[in-house]
Amino acid sequence: GLGDVYKRQILDLACGSGRHALHLAKLGHEVVGLDQNAETLETLAQTVRKHHLSNLSIQVLDLEKDSNSPPSLGENEYAGIIVFYYLYRPIIPNILRALKLGGILIYETFHINNHHQYNHPRRKDFCLENNELLRLTSKMRILHYEEGQHQNQAKQGPVFTVRLVAQKV
Repeated sequence: GLGDVYKRQILDLACGSGRHALHLAKLGHEVVGLDQNAETLETLAQTVRKHHLSNLSIQVLDLEKDSNSPPSLGENEYAGIIVFYYLYRPIIPNILRALKLGGILIYETFHINNHHQYNHPRRKDFCLENNELLRLTSKMRILHYEEGQHQNQAKQGPVFTVRLVAQKV
């Protein structure tokens, strides 16, 4: 069918140990896991080899080396881009450029209240202000948006995050 011709590639930006990338690859998606930490990616690469996930490719890239010109992530490259617990504002326009028309962005990271309440992350820069992600993605169609406190599966206890699902139109 059409699906074979049109590879629905997903980018996991700042994928870390690749929990989400692995999950998506096991579901059969073409996934690119991108991170600046080569050691973490080496661990992920071992897992990929062990499970023979030829549809998950890994790339080491420092997104923050030059804030005046952050690296390109390609043009109209991906059907989906996911970003979890990573915030580097200069790269956001490049994220949007890398999405195909109709492509989906899923973004979740810390809200400023988490910094105020739990002093985590320690740097305010790593937290989104109220409605900030809406402004940064204002050209997109917002499918879901939520700011607030919810239970965090990974760590016991609540966490304040911003969650966005948006479509490039």
